[in-house]
Amino acid sequence: TLTLEPEVGYAFAGIDFTAGSEISIYNDDFVLGDEMPTLDFKAARQIWDGLELYGEVGYDLELEERTDVTIGASFKF
Repeated sequence: TLTLEPEVGYAFAGIDFTAGSEISIYNDDFVLGDEMPTLDFKAARQIWDGLELYGEVGYDLELEERTDVTIGASFKF
């Protein structure tokens, strides 16, 4: 299995914005272009040292619909 995972990011006003996708290229056969990928979007803001709040959503290009919206917090200590 060979996949490509491009991602682009931008930071503005303390918020990190990212957009990415997972593109299948080879899976026991050449599959590039056989199905449309899902675009994944994320916005994250670090609140304190080790605490981050984020929101994520995706858009399935094949089904032409939004995926689940996720809002959460992550922490490291």
